[in-house]
Amino acid sequence: MDKLKPCPFCGGEAKIMTHESYVPESWRSLVGVYGVVCTSCRAGGYQFWDTEEQAIAAWNRRGEQNG
Repeated sequence: MDKLKPCPFCGGEAKIMTHESYVPESWRSLVGVYGVVCTSCRAGGYQFWDTEEQAIAAWNRRGEQNG
């Protein structure tokens, strides 16, 4: 598994989170999906992927330009 890059906003440590970590229990319809969040400034948004590897790849390529 690839290592998460630091937060692009504050340089803080990023962490893999499950959907259950983000929402109240009454909203937990998406079980077993993954996102990434900064442990310092909480940047990360509400984007989720099916695997930890997909979440890491998306976090690590943020800000890249196509072409």
